[in-house]
Amino acid sequence: MALLWIHVDDGALTASSPQLLDKIATAISKKLKIKWDDVITSLVGLIICQSANGIHLSQPDLIKKLVSLRPSNITAKSPLPPNCKLESGTSKEMDKPYLKRIGILLYIAQGSRPDITYAVNYLAHFSLGTTLAHWEALEHLIAYLRLTSTAGIFISNLDTASAFKCYVDANWGREGNCSSHGFLILHNKNPISWQSKQQATIASSTCQAEYMALSFAARECLSMTHLFQQVLGEGVPKLYSDNKTSVNIALNVASQKQTRHLIREFNLVNEYIAKKKISLSWI
Repeated sequence: MALLWIHVDDGALTASSPQLLDKIATAISKKLKIKWDDVITSLVGLIICQSANGIHLSQPDLIKKLVSLRPSNITAKSPLPPNCKLESGTSKEMDKPYLKRIGILLYIAQGSRPDITYAVNYLAHFSLGTTLAHWEALEHLIAYLRLTSTAGIFISNLDTASAFKCYVDANWGREGNCSSHGFLILHNKNPISWQSKQQATIASSTCQAEYMALSFAARECLSMTHLFQQVLGEGVPKLYSDNKTSVNIALNVASQKQTRHLIREFNLVNEYIAKKKISLSWI
């Protein structure tokens, strides 16, 4: 078995045996002009540091580039200021410098920094009607990254087959009456996938927001399971939520009056549980 990943002019290849790896590399080299490196130290902007226990992923060079766009002496120990609540301005024009920084931040968050995912997603909603308050919050986030530029995620090399674990949460309401949800998928305590996103469907309660979040997380877990089942083996993803009512509704042990009006795509989580494709627990 082999896995080949390519992005524009960068990529990685791994295989279940050195012989298979050499065979595939030779076949590719006959068609394309490629420089092969035995040890990966960087990949699409990610700095990869390998050790006996696993690999550490970080993006200090990209963070340095981001900081250089507008150097500042601001110091920050958190992604957002305490109790940060922003409102859109009246302008309908796109703030291109602001949007450029958001684009870089999104790439950093998706690559190695789940700790800033919510903050970036939140600030991205103010690319229209950007005000001084939005810029101050953005500079606060960039200052936090400057302070933690070498931080990232660590992937251990424990060879243990286990199912994915996913922790889900949501907040109800915010500007525009739309809720946000977030989830973190782990394998052997290693972060594999994470997301923070504003929900397109307006939730009328915390329960509904949490229930919709379960649906998004369940689908992502199943996609990850399908993608990696040949590597990690079979296993039922385990979802965890701190909202007991939404968990009970998904488990079909509580009244569905609060969620019965939602479209079918959100009710799929009940079907996944019934068919034992996923499991769900309250924490």
